[in-house]
Amino acid sequence: MPLVLSDAGIARRLDAIRTSYGNTLTLALFVSNIVPSKSDVAATYTAHEASFGNYARQAITTWGSVGVASHAAGMQATPRTFTRTGGATESVYGYFVLDAGGLLQFAEAFPAGPVVMSGAGQTLTVVPVMSDESKYP
Repeated sequence: MPLVLSDAGIARRLDAIRTSYGNTLTLALFVSNIVPSKSDVAATYTAHEASFGNYARQAITTWGSVGVASHAAGMQATPRTFTRTGGATESVYGYFVLDAGGLLQFAEAFPAGPVVMSGAGQTLTVVPVMSDESKYP
């Protein structure tokens, strides 16, 4: 019989991440058409990190409350905005999140496809989302 995680259990685990080290994570953008995979490592993304003018990784300092729906728990971080000031045009395919030690925590490709960063003053706002669920009903 498979292990089943309770809704309350997955919510508590996600909340523990939020309160223990969720504010030590760093958000970055990737500019290659990567399909995130469970076997990815930080170098999968850092080798294709954005470099447009004024680009810099951003600290994730605040996460919202954990919510549970349909046996999945999730939480959103405060939106982070990247502003382009110049440099080469880049297509941003998604974001990745590293912990303080540089370990890849998660990555997401933008569902609507890449965002082309080409104009000075152009912004891209990302809302990092972390979720967890029981694999079995």
